[in-house]
Amino acid sequence: RGDFSSQKGVEQFAEEVLKSAPEIGGLVNGVGPYLRRALLETGPEEVAHLFQTNLYAPMELLRLFSDSLIAQKGRVVQLGLAGLSPF
Repeated sequence: RGDFSSQKGVEQFAEEVLKSAPEIGGLVNGVGPYLRRALLETGPEEVAHLFQTNLYAPMELLRLFSDSLIAQKGRVVQLGLAGLSPF
């Protein structure tokens, strides 16, 4: 578990993981929060949060774990399902 809502939170999570398990053989990124709301009803802070948790955090984790993933010939799984009913 980690706080992926900020760069600092992502870095702290990666640091803790690498301390306890320096050989990362896999990374699974699950979908973060999402909004079921019209774009015009969504503020810029909410959009920034969605990008941080759903795009930037997974990309940064991949970068931070890349040396170990490459050395271990690891795998990355990206899950991206958000909601099961139509809008």
